[in-house]
Amino acid sequence: MAINVRIPTVMRSNTAGQATVECSGESVASVLLNLIGQYPDIKGVLFESDSALHKYVNIYLDSDDIR
Repeated sequence: MAINVRIPTVMRSNTAGQATVECSGESVASVLLNLIGQYPDIKGVLFESDSALHKYVNIYLDSDDIR
């Protein structure tokens, strides 16, 4: 399933300036893994460790905060 991930301005240097990145996945975790697969440098911006998101990272599904 194709998912459009919106990238905040401060993180766009990690996605070649892209404001929206098309990813695939059936879960939030798989979409994030796909995003990291496309843009490996974004991993350090999103995650504190291999499994913990930084506190400033918010995840929304449509308009609902699902973090």
